Amino acid sequence: MDGMSRRLAAAAIVAGLCWRLGAAWAPGDAAQTYAQPQEGYFLSSVVLLSRGVYSSDPGGAPQTGRGPLFTSFLALSQAGASRPSPRRARVAQALLGALAALAAWGLGARLRSPLAGALAAALVSFDPRLVVAVRGLDVHGFYGVVILLLGCAAAHWAESRGDRRSSILLGLALGASFLTRSAHLAVLVLLPAAAWIWWKRHAGVVLLVAAAVLLPWTARNYAHTGRFVPLDAGTGAYNLLAAADGGDLALRYEEAFAVADKHRPGFSAAHRDEPVERRDSAVMKLALALIAERPADYALGVLRRLRAFFLPLAVFLLPALWAALAPGASRGTRAAALVAASFLAYGAVGLGEGYRLGLEPLLAALAGVGLAALFDARAKPSASALRAAFPAAGLIAVAAVLCLLLVPRDALAARRAGRADCEPPPAFLAAFLDDGVRLAGKDWYLAQWPGALRARPEVCAGMKAFAAGDAAEAATRFAAAAAAAPMDASIRVSLAVALGASGRKAQALRECAAAESLADASAPSYEQKRLRDSIRSTRAGLEHR
Repeated sequence: MDGMSRRLAAAAIVAGLCWRLGAAWAPGDAAQTYAQPQEGYFLSSVVLLSRGVYSSDPGGAPQTGRGPLFTSFLALSQAGASRPSPRRARVAQALLGALAALAAWGLGARLRSPLAGALAAALVSFDPRLVVAVRGLDVHGFYGVVILLLGCAAAHWAESRGDRRSSILLGLALGASFLTRSAHLAVLVLLPAAAWIWWKRHAGVVLLVAAAVLLPWTARNYAHTGRFVPLDAGTGAYNLLAAADGGDLALRYEEAFAVADKHRPGFSAAHRDEPVERRDSAVMKLALALIAERPADYALGVLRRLRAFFLPLAVFLLPALWAALAPGASRGTRAAALVAASFLAYGAVGLGEGYRLGLEPLLAALAGVGLAALFDARAKPSASALRAAFPAAGLIAVAAVLCLLLVPRDALAARRAGRADCEPPPAFLAAFLDDGVRLAGKDWYLAQWPGALRARPEVCAGMKAFAAGDAAEAATRFAAAAAAAPMDASIRVSLAVALGASGRKAQALRECAAAESLADASAPSYEQKRLRDSIRSTRAGLEHR
């Protein structure tokens, strides 16, 4: 029976790998990368390799809103190549998905029996949502592998009665998981509470090691922003507003302002164009005020979002609950289940649909354990099977080490951000931008960036000349920048200002008209109002000369 279970598990893992590789290699996938939101993560990896900075801006403006581990993994998939390739990144993620199925087999076999391992491997291998995540380079697909490995580490920690070695391993896995996403933040309470209940022992080593893993990223964020940002966690303002309104899932930007106007007429007009931090702070204050005014609606919103989040996972959730709650369930099973249960707490702030992918592999592995419990009452766990998780953990560890090595370099780059802003794009980054324009054309939201980046040195020189009082030289520089980036409306506005200051009023007004048409035709919607206001004030100043 054990030999047959192992053969079934091997067949499922190989078949799942073939399916994932087929999805990764499907025709047309490169073009799709440049036309979907997930392209931002791939771009971040290209910028990291080119400029040594964690950023989704080709100019190298630092970001703190995304954890660095997935970006590091994608960068690792591109290391040594002359041109960036989304397909290469997809293949790397497909291989990682196969290793996740191997880890699920090890977890199931260690917690219950080889049959449980085979069922867990099959459920992870043939989950269509996880395959789609590979094709889309979805960060939550990677997050799911990391959470599965965290569940493996938690199970090993519980089976080892929290000894020092297993505590260090769990702390490393915990820190790495928070460098990806933070929807499982409640695990910081659940696992230490379990340690105290089970052994009357604290989990200080686990928390200290996790904090040490997060320390370099926190220091890097402080170097760039002056604020301590240890986790990939935003304010949660828009998600909290959704729950306060009784909604089921997280709100998008425009939807959030529609909800805000429903409760506070004029809120959108007053705050839409404020700086991001002030705008998010205003949304957070409104959400908290609504919760205080209407606590019943908030409670209903939390329940709705939990239902909306977990209902599609019911096929995994029910057998996983049986695995964790059945009489005689091991502490390792319950520790892994606590990692899965930690997603519940995030419902109070905001559970987006993508987080299902983060929970799904671990939940599928636990479902395999629960299903096996219905068939093999005399199960014999395999003491060494959990070692199957080590290959997947090794790849995550390599990405984590790369991340920790590059983070100090990124922090030092904060001192030269102004200079980097005026540099042309390195060859690897320029190849990415050129591919985006060629493959996706005007539908690609970054399509104007290659020209804009080539124009940046001229824009910087124009700004310096204008500040020094040489309007004629500034106009010459801005004209060169406009020739390099003919679709950039903001450069036309700068050129109009410089022309007006050098006495060429008619030409300046023509540039204002050109900027206005470009703002309407090609500028993103969130920039159009700012550009129109700038054009209006520039034209008014010119007409009064």
